Formats: sequence, structure tokens, C-alpha cells
Amino acid sequence: MKTSYWIIGVIVTMVASLVIGFVTGQEIASQSHNAVASPDTLTSNEPSLKSSPVHTIQDNHTKLMSLSPLDDSHNKPHDDADFLSEIDNLLFLMTENPNQTSLSIRFYEILEGLSVAQLLSLGAVLDGKDETQRKILSQVIIGQLIEKAPEEALAFAQKYNPMPESPHYLTMVKSLIAEKMPELGFEYLNQLLMLNIEDISLSENSRLLNILAGSDLKRLVQILGKFKDLGIKIDDSFHGITYGLTTNQEHLNVFNELRQLNDMSVLTSVLVGWVKLSPTGVFDRLSEIEDDNERTELTKSAFHFWILNAPEMAANYKLENSINKVETVKDILRIWPDEKAADALRWLSSQNNIDTNRHKIDYLEELSYSNPAFVQSRLNEVSLNEDEKIDFHKRIYAGFQHKSSADAEQFLSTLPFRNKIIEDTPKTSTTSGDRINKINKAFRRYYDYKYEKAFALSIDDKGAYAYSFVVNKASQSEANEIAIHRCEQRRHKYNVDNRCKIYAEGDVTLFDLIP
Repeated sequence: MKTSYWIIGVIVTMVASLVIGFVTGQEIASQSHNAVASPDTLTSNEPSLKSSPVHTIQDNHTKLMSLSPLDDSHNKPHDDADFLSEIDNLLFLMTENPNQTSLSIRFYEILEGLSVAQLLSLGAVLDGKDETQRKILSQVIIGQLIEKAPEEALAFAQKYNPMPESPHYLTMVKSLIAEKMPELGFEYLNQLLMLNIEDISLSENSRLLNILAGSDLKRLVQILGKFKDLGIKIDDSFHGITYGLTTNQEHLNVFNELRQLNDMSVLTSVLVGWVKLSPTGVFDRLSEIEDDNERTELTKSAFHFWILNAPEMAANYKLENSINKVETVKDILRIWPDEKAADALRWLSSQNNIDTNRHKIDYLEELSYSNPAFVQSRLNEVSLNEDEKIDFHKRIYAGFQHKSSADAEQFLSTLPFRNKIIEDTPKTSTTSGDRINKINKAFRRYYDYKYEKAFALSIDDKGAYAYSFVVNKASQSEANEIAIHRCEQRRHKYNVDNRCKIYAEGDVTLFDLIP
């Protein structure tokens, strides 16, 4: 797929929303003088359709029909005046007819037929366009320049940036240019070395790094070594570096090359995709590492990624290669995905030579906070004495209280020992409130950032917690992945029982923090 097609695909899907928002702003502004203008609303004070020639409905229909891609007489403009006039008309018609895909296609066809000199000359007319038209036109020009003259594209994008509010647009342009001309990509990376250290963020250029890794990994590692010598963090920059790799050997080559950077977090990034493809290949390679600490930590990370993807297969491998079966089962259940809890109980039932009932009890106790309804439904699978029954139901009741007081009361109404549960259930403690306050304080810092970001969190019944947040990533999925990975590292370090979950995507929280 051509690079410019990718950009055009974005434009075609966005034209309608851009124009509808623009036109709606015009209509609201014209209908009500008391409307409060917001920074995101284009009002009648902005350059608008009034700057375009006035057309009647019949005129617009006639032009729309004449610009159909099926009409060969309009396929190629003959001179500068022709293509400038047709571009103006199309931009106007696209604004008035945002759902007409044929207009976007015709618009792209015209610019695709222009020479590099003609494309560059269009920069002179951009300042005369309204915000919507300027954004559409500049993005198509940049896409065409990336295809036809990559060396010209970045300078044009910097001068006529269609998305100045997005810090990632120019880095995306650099990445697309690097796909066409890797030498320019390496030049952009070397230019970062000339900046002040506090202004360098390799994580914002992670897509560029991934593209350059596919072009010349050895050269990339040499340059990244220079960043590391300057004290620049490089561990956030490699998530996704193995996307597109399809063999164990390809992953192995990347892993071996990146070991020269002597950075555990970088190597961990490689394991995510590799362990899904070839867990045997991963553990065979890790077993060869001589440094005990490096081997242990990487093996732990690899197993964690594997169990999230294929818990039963990973658990069987771990248990077969362990000496202390009891502790190994506890470790496995501690990181088993909550959404596959039923599989965990089935897996436990299939094990021999361990106290299956005891492990099920411990596992269900850990789930009682996060999923009390599931625990309640599976109590018939464990044998409990009278004291254990009371204790278990206390835990389930506390779990329901965290989620819904109505569900908690409904649960109590089914118990013959209701009063015993209420009397012995501890009130919310100050410590719990302090914990929530600390998490909220961190979240307020996180909230001040914009764009692709994620906040991961783990809280257990003992009062222990761990969290991590990341901001300004290339995509929401990347932000989520990094936040979960860092949170899990902290969770294991501080012995927090429950695994990390995404608490917030962007500015939207996914569950409530209840003391």
C-alpha cells in the first residue's frame, strides 16, 4: 500500500466529521448570538464558506456531476489555472457535501497527477483556506510528497503542519518518509543527538525506531548506544519492534543484536511477541544467559507474557520444570488472567500430587475482592469447614460492598449467618482512605497530560497497591501495553496480590476507586 494512500484513507474518513463540525459551528453561530464559543468550535468569525464563490443548489449539483471520476474530460488539468480552479471547487463542494466519497476520490486523483513542483506551489494558497480545507489539502500534499519526493516532505509538513495540536503528526511523517527512504530516517535520528538532553524523547519516535530496525538493526543499535551514553532512556522505545516478524530466527536475531545495549527493559520488549510465536525458542535462548540475575528476570518476564496469552500451556511448562511444586502453583495462580478464572480452576482439578482443594481456596480468596459473584458461584467446588465458610463469605460480602451496596445486601439475604457476617466485617479504615488519596494524587498528575496515555493499577485486600502511567505514546494500545508491563514489575516487587489492570485510557476511568 502506498504511503499516500494511508494518509488519504484517513482524510476520506475524516472529511465528513471535519466538515460537519465546521458547518454546525456556522449554523449555531448564525442562529444564536448568545452562544458561547469554545476553542473547538468554528464560529462565523472564522474564515468560512463566505470566502468561496456563492453557488446556487443547481450550480452545485451541476459541478458535482461534472467532477465525477467517470468523466474522462476532467481526469487531467491542463495548466496551473485549471488545477487550482478545480481544487478550489472540489474543496468547496467537499465542504458542502461531506458524505460524497466521489469528491474525495476525485480530489485525490487531481493531486496524484501533479508534479512535485506543482505540489510545492500549492503551499502558497494554503494560508487563504479555512481551517477545514487547509487541513485536508495539506495532508494530501504531504502524502504525495512522501511518495514522489521524500526529501521535500518534512520541510513542507513543518511549514504547513495540518495538525499543530498533535505532537505526533511530524514524527509520523518522519516515519513514513523513513519507510520510503531509510537514509533520511537515520538522518532524523542523528539530528536528535544535537538537541539538549531534556528535549530528547526517543519514546515519541518509537515508530521511526521500529522502521529503522527493520532496515539496518546493527546501525540503529550503534546510534542508540550514543543516546544511552548521554543518559537518555531508551527502554520505552521498542514496544512493537517485533511486529511483522514471523519466525523464531528473526526474533532471535533481534534479541541478540539488542543485547549489546545492555538494557533489560529493551530485551523485555522483544519477548512480548516472541513468546507468543515460539515459547520454546525463547526459553532455550534465555537458558544460555550466564548472568544469573539477567536470566532470572528475563525468564520471569517471558513467562508472565506467555501466561497472559496461553495460561494452561504456560502453567504446564512452568510446573514440569519446577522443584517446589507448591510455591510454583501459587506463583502461577497469582498472575493467571482473571478473565480466565474458570480455566484456572479446571487446570487445578487436573493436577496430581498437590493439595488441589487448598490451592482452590487460596485462589478464590484472592478473587473475592475483584470478582465476588464468580467466587460465590464456585464455592461448591471447594471443601470448607465452618470457620472457613464464615471467613469466605465475609470476603465475598466485602467484595460486593466495593462494587454495589444493593448486590451486597442481596448476597446477605441468602445467608443463614447474616448477623455474623455484618458484626465481623471491618469498617473502612483510614489506611484505605490514605491509599485512595495517594492514587488520586498520582492520577491528577497523569490527567494533566494529553494524547495517547494509560494508567494501570493493582490493589489487593491487604492494602498493598502498585500503579504506573505512561503518556504521549504513538497509540492507545502501546500506552496500555507499557503501563501494564511497568505496573506488573512494581506489583511483583511490592508483593501485591492482584494483577494490574488498566484504570484509565486517556482521561476516561474504567472502574471506581472505592475505599
